[in-house]
Amino acid sequence: MLEIQTLSQDKATALFSIKSIENIAKIEYTDDNELDSDIAGKIQQSVSTLEAYLNRSIVRRQLKVEKSFDRCEELEIDLPFPTHKSIDSVEKWNGTTWETLTSDYYTVTGLNQFTICFNKTWSTKTNERKYRVTYTAGWRRDETGSDALNISIPDSQRLTQAVAEMVAGAYDGIAGMPVIGDRQRTALHDLVVPMSFG
Repeated sequence: MLEIQTLSQDKATALFSIKSIENIAKIEYTDDNELDSDIAGKIQQSVSTLEAYLNRSIVRRQLKVEKSFDRCEELEIDLPFPTHKSIDSVEKWNGTTWETLTSDYYTVTGLNQFTICFNKTWSTKTNERKYRVTYTAGWRRDETGSDALNISIPDSQRLTQAVAEMVAGAYDGIAGMPVIGDRQRTALHDLVVPMSFG
């Protein structure tokens, strides 16, 4: 079984600014402070709903997954919630403590959607093979450097439009909270990642 833990996460407003969502959704408030706080909450709800639907990290986060393997199981983990940015650490349980593995003990396959494949080693202290991987996934604006992984402009525009429509729908009193409609499903269907169970 794959255990997943979120260690840190950017706010959704780091990727989807309050002003851009407000302008696209055409929302007007008399109290700007109330508006900003309310829109920020609805943006976060919209992004969380979209991430669950797409099986994808939209905002930047650091995740830790842990998996125990049986003797007959293939030693690999399909990391959930791409787009993956980096592998931060890989560890193996030695029966007493967690040992950090160097890249000599595992390989990473895939581009932006990683699979970790471990060398076939058994601990003499335990029959259990347990590994954990800490990694970074999701998008962030205004990154620089050769290792930057940014969202494409068309994908950014489609996601921004979907978030704005979901926020606007919540203000129209249709649902009171952001929901994914047929329009968003159609616009984002190619970003859906099939479910992976480790």
